[in-house]
Amino acid sequence: MKMFADSTGLLTRVRNFFISKKNDYVEELALRELILDIFLNDCSYSTNENSFNVIQHASFRLSSILHLFCKDGDHKHRLMLMLAAPVSNRWDHEDDGINIQPIQQIDYERIVADPIFDRQSAQTYLGKLPQFVEQLLFTKTLDSKELRWNEFELFNFLELLTTYPEPWVLRNFASLLVLSPGLAKVAISIRALHGDPIEAGNTLFSCIEASILLGLDTNCTLKDTLLALTMKCTPSVCLTVLREAISTTNQLTLETFGGHLGDNGNEIAPIDEVDFVNLKNALEASRQVADLFLTQLHQIV
Repeated sequence: MKMFADSTGLLTRVRNFFISKKNDYVEELALRELILDIFLNDCSYSTNENSFNVIQHASFRLSSILHLFCKDGDHKHRLMLMLAAPVSNRWDHEDDGINIQPIQQIDYERIVADPIFDRQSAQTYLGKLPQFVEQLLFTKTLDSKELRWNEFELFNFLELLTTYPEPWVLRNFASLLVLSPGLAKVAISIRALHGDPIEAGNTLFSCIEASILLGLDTNCTLKDTLLALTMKCTPSVCLTVLREAISTTNQLTLETFGGHLGDNGNEIAPIDEVDFVNLKNALEASRQVADLFLTQLHQIV
């Protein structure tokens, strides 16, 4: 793989692109298509339908590419986005102002700023990022030690990925976590372990909310996350994470209700459909966190 990339000049092109300060959309898309066509398009990324050997082969290839093209570990998150983020059209006006041509480019703006609201929007906004990022979870069994990703490396990678080119809205970050089974427990437990259990609790709530919006079963995510927390963190830290998740749901409920109270607190304005959905999701998330707390408390204390 390295000899081929060197001999064709592809390795130099990719590295030069990342160190350049110029936003070359055409070159970025060309590199994306080349790398996918040569190395990755014949891989299958479905963890539901494939055998362990097929999944491990895909994770080997992806990890190899990230290490090969990103010297000294720099820019791996950008290469992941280049390969898996969604592509959209922007409209380019020619000099006469009349001819308008659509130009394809990787759509970073949508990932960063537009909150996901259902399964279809998740596919549109995130592209193949959930499937690609999930592959890094399977590298821990690879024979080559340098291609394996431990949980701390994966956590730091997620931090870089979801803050490029600027921090993503929290719901999109959470949607990425729950659509890549196993990532949520890494992001939450390692953040709590690093001394920020309050932020970990916020992330836990956001993952539950995202799961509800996307129609996913949260039971496994919750139990896996709690197990990871209890294995890595003290009981006090675990309780802080759950407390903050419950506090976030309560705050969202109060904000939704508060926006519909009259000045004297006795009159209630009609709740529109959006607020009703937000309220319903907040209450359901609160119920699930409370149920987790009550049924699994013996694991914590």
